[in-house]
Amino acid sequence: MNKPSKQLLTILHGLLMLLWVLNGGSVLAAVERNTVYIAFIVVLMLLFVLRQPKLKQSVVTALGYSLIIVIICLCIVYIFSIKPQDIMQYIFQLIQFFIQGMFCVYIFSVFTYQKFIKIFYRLLIFVRLHAFVSAILFLILPFLFSINMGNDFTGFQARSFLYLFYMRADEYSFSLFGIPFTRNQGLFWEPGVLQFYLNLFLYFQLYVFKTKNFYILLTIATIISTYSTTAYGIMIIVLFGFLIRRIKKNPILILPIILVGALLFVPLLQANLENKFEGEHQTSSAVRLYDLVQQIFVIKDNFFTGVGIDDQQYMRIRVKYGLPEYLQSILGYNELERGSSNSILFILATMGVFIGGLWIYAYTKQCLIKEKRGLLTFLLVIGVMAEPLLLKPFFITFIISGLMILAAKFQRKGKQSLWQGSNLDLTAINPASISKT
Repeated sequence: MNKPSKQLLTILHGLLMLLWVLNGGSVLAAVERNTVYIAFIVVLMLLFVLRQPKLKQSVVTALGYSLIIVIICLCIVYIFSIKPQDIMQYIFQLIQFFIQGMFCVYIFSVFTYQKFIKIFYRLLIFVRLHAFVSAILFLILPFLFSINMGNDFTGFQARSFLYLFYMRADEYSFSLFGIPFTRNQGLFWEPGVLQFYLNLFLYFQLYVFKTKNFYILLTIATIISTYSTTAYGIMIIVLFGFLIRRIKKNPILILPIILVGALLFVPLLQANLENKFEGEHQTSSAVRLYDLVQQIFVIKDNFFTGVGIDDQQYMRIRVKYGLPEYLQSILGYNELERGSSNSILFILATMGVFIGGLWIYAYTKQCLIKEKRGLLTFLLVIGVMAEPLLLKPFFITFIISGLMILAAKFQRKGKQSLWQGSNLDLTAINPASISKT
């Protein structure tokens, strides 16, 4: 079989990584979940056939041990779960772990760490650019978003322009200082999902690639356009260390930083919080807070083994801790329709504290991104606490990579890298080779 051209492999690698990100909460995945995921699987299989990578034995072995752990965990959860449970959901979950594990095997065997980060960073540039353009288009030419997209099974609805740009104006309209806006969701089903990728991109800009100030400000502006309280909180934490470092080098910067914060960001944050707790979206905040408390009670009563990962059964069980019907009517809240908005608590409630805790621990030990691990772990955990994301394929990749690195360390009883080559230093990457950021 002839070797595929370098250009073809570059295109397929870019497509694979794009589909990976789209399977992490995109509008396309919300509308056509199976189609988008099958496309990811097909491209991955095609690359295995065309590239025929020489697989590292340590990586394959680590995946084998990791899948055994996943199977044992799912079996324990199923056996001790509250019946009935849809066993197909367990099988589907195992398939996802296997597919994302094979994705890890491929990237660990073919890419160097630097190459993977370079491709991923370029994708985040695209996510930021798309979100910025989308916000401008909808602000100036909202009539262009005339195509209705939806999924009858989930009830998801969005308006689209050319099937490339998306807005949910009915869901995410708000008024800021008397001016009407719509929260920016970019490629994703909610602004809260977009903010995760934007804050991750900001983290790369500040701490990995040392990007120019103009592009950092562009990212900050795009994060602000999500009008997400979680986004603002994470952004402040991500910026804090960077600004402290800048002030230490040049103390005179402290005055303009304070002025910008006091005159621009503080009023924006204040308006956001007032809108959440006193304004037109206070009902949404009350429901989200109740959702949090409700899940804590589910965990308390099913501490060791959880209730099982069947989401329909989970929603039925939650009704036991539910609001009275008259309050549900007032709030527009239906517990049999509403899922969990907190990925971390959902894992603990459905799988129990020990098995769920293991998966969350593996998620934080992921080996896909290594720089500034403390800050990164904070971003990864808080970013999925506001949205039901952790069992999406993109995020499962982080969990399985964490299990694989733990398995590799157990085998060799020492620090191990699953990446091709031993050089994990990103300072060798020239930011100019990535394109403008």
